[in-house]
Amino acid sequence: MNDLDSRPTSWFRGSVIATIIAGLLAVFYYYTLPALGHFFEGFYQIRNDPASEWREILLQERLQNYLYFFSAAFLSLVVWTVSLGPGSSQIRQNRWGRLLENRIARFLVAGVCFGLVIALAVLFSNREWNRLGRPCWDNYCLYTELIAQWLNSRTRETFAILLEFMRGYDHANSPLGPLLFSLLKLATGWEVTTAFRLTNLAATVGTGLLLWRCLIRPARLGPFLEGALLFLFGTNMVVARCSFFPQTDALVLFWTTALLVVALRRLDQPGLFFDVCACALLTSGLWVKLSFLPALALIPLWRILVGWRERAFASRQGFKDWIALFAGELFRFVLVPAFCFLGFLHLFGLKDMFLLELHAMKMADTFFPFKLVSLLHAVLVFLILILWGRKRLQSSDHLLLAGAGLYLLSLWLSTAAGWDRFYLPLIPPLCGVAGRGLVVVRETGGPRLVGIFVLLAALLNYCLLYFRLFY
Repeated sequence: MNDLDSRPTSWFRGSVIATIIAGLLAVFYYYTLPALGHFFEGFYQIRNDPASEWREILLQERLQNYLYFFSAAFLSLVVWTVSLGPGSSQIRQNRWGRLLENRIARFLVAGVCFGLVIALAVLFSNREWNRLGRPCWDNYCLYTELIAQWLNSRTRETFAILLEFMRGYDHANSPLGPLLFSLLKLATGWEVTTAFRLTNLAATVGTGLLLWRCLIRPARLGPFLEGALLFLFGTNMVVARCSFFPQTDALVLFWTTALLVVALRRLDQPGLFFDVCACALLTSGLWVKLSFLPALALIPLWRILVGWRERAFASRQGFKDWIALFAGELFRFVLVPAFCFLGFLHLFGLKDMFLLELHAMKMADTFFPFKLVSLLHAVLVFLILILWGRKRLQSSDHLLLAGAGLYLLSLWLSTAAGWDRFYLPLIPPLCGVAGRGLVVVRETGGPRLVGIFVLLAALLNYCLLYFRLFY
């Protein structure tokens, strides 16, 4: 019996074990919930969090609602186990497979799914925004208003007002988002929050298009698996929640995905065009959000990995050539963007505010278990698929995984809070690699099993949103 023949049986056994564990976990959580509630009581007050009252309420709500999510996860695993049961492989190539071979049917299904995913993302993101009191945190809306006033009048008075605000504002070093929002506001006459949210929605959709065109499609998975991966991206709980919420994380998602695309292209097609694009993305990304800072290390890291793979260190001449190449990339893609950013801070007198923002990153939600839970919320489904497809990974997949690892390491070694939205940049590279696992799923149970997997994954993500388990 070959590996393909034995796979459904081994998967069925593993799924039975996972289902039993999930059921026991739900029961265990039910009986330990009172103790957990007591343990986390006053969590934010003890740590002198300035927003301790409402954060405390949300934390207790999450602790209660995880019980419902674990129950939903158990039921989903039951369905998955049944789909892997004896006899299920005999119907793997049924009418679903024949239907998906029809180009018109694929187009209609893709259109319906795309519209539904966008609608649900807007629905849940808007629901969360309303629940939290329709905030525009970190004064980004005020920043946008002041930039819009200056752009509209272009007088010294409005610029002086803007500059005075920036020199007392700890997020003044991230002006690119407010600049985009203000331009859209002036062009359309919309309110700041409307321009903010629609820009985020456009950035999320743009990320999906970049992901499909440049990270998924080159793997030649076929239309069905490509659509399944995009569906997993669009229904991801963190992507959906941030897609229409007035925070700048969706912009970081777009910028990091664009950088991954350009960095991969320049490895295959070295030249001035991709060098300029990479430098421009790295420089502008630093003005989007502080969390983009680890991206400066991406291209140097990849150069080290490529040099190791190509045995560039094996000879003295090869090592010298590599050092020259590495030094050039270090200058173009680390020092130039960093100097531009530091020059901006110096020109506008924002160095103190930048240091203040760095210091303000440490807060109660830096608690490591929160970071771990946020990671699982964002990428657990993709990690499972990568594990299943680990034997099929290509060299480009290893680079994407290294980029995701770099960003994760920066989050876990820094004082960044354990908030789900901080893990958005991990999703595109892992989603791009996860396609290898979907190929294994299709080989095991056909399109039917792939469809069951992505629908159950989407259901669990929407359960996380419905039960308000977003950190």
